[in-house]
Amino acid sequence: MQYVTHHLLLTAVALAGLFAVYRFGFWVREGGRMQKGGYLPPAPSLFGRIGLKVACRLIAWLGVGPIKVTGRENVKYDGTLLVTGNHQFELDFSVIGAALPYSFRQLASANEVSGLRAAPAAWSGHFAVHVEKGHAQKGESGSAVVDACAKILSQPHSRLLMFLQGYLDRECKFDPKDFRTGAVRALHEAQALGDGNLAVLPTAVYYKRTAAHRILDKLFTRHMFGPHNYGASVAIGKPIPVSSLPQDPREATEVLRLEIVRLYNVAKAL
Repeated sequence: MQYVTHHLLLTAVALAGLFAVYRFGFWVREGGRMQKGGYLPPAPSLFGRIGLKVACRLIAWLGVGPIKVTGRENVKYDGTLLVTGNHQFELDFSVIGAALPYSFRQLASANEVSGLRAAPAAWSGHFAVHVEKGHAQKGESGSAVVDACAKILSQPHSRLLMFLQGYLDRECKFDPKDFRTGAVRALHEAQALGDGNLAVLPTAVYYKRTAAHRILDKLFTRHMFGPHNYGASVAIGKPIPVSSLPQDPREATEVLRLEIVRLYNVAKAL
């Protein structure tokens, strides 16, 4: 009996190991395929979603510091959400991820999720596009990205993080010309695919970089991406149903931009 139990245990461990190797190889392949702009890897598993949440909290703690959040009561929505906000720092995704109670899929620049980062990115729900200063690079189709986002947003109760600004706005100028209409066009396309219960969850992040915290400048990784962070404040607005937005993508994007600006001032005052 003891021999049989030992044999079954070894068999189970071997099968688990083979499955782990298979899944690792699967996500490595998906990470490579993700370099084709707009390619949509399979939805992340429960472990992938948990992995993303843990990674966001860890990265935010290492690269930003303590995070203060207001508007947590607005995060609940019985439908599909496109999460967006201001885009000024490479770790914006981790700060928003740490502030929200759920994981999300995310649009990223292909060069940010290449090489060794490709497999973990695909596993945790990312998909990529080749962009330069907010525009699709030569040979890439901007409509392919909109289509991929629409497919995610057409799935009931899905969550997608997509910044409206085409590239990092370090100085938080909130220039209307920097805000792209792709997110709104993806929402409209998702509505056409059948899920009408869509909304935008606006957020804004303010990074604390005051002179009073200079002593924290020496704190290991808090300046790993250039700006020296001493914490952040996040303001989460109420979900905005897509049906309440103007039909014109540019006008709808402007409504969202103004709400993000308002939330940024709320976060700054925390």
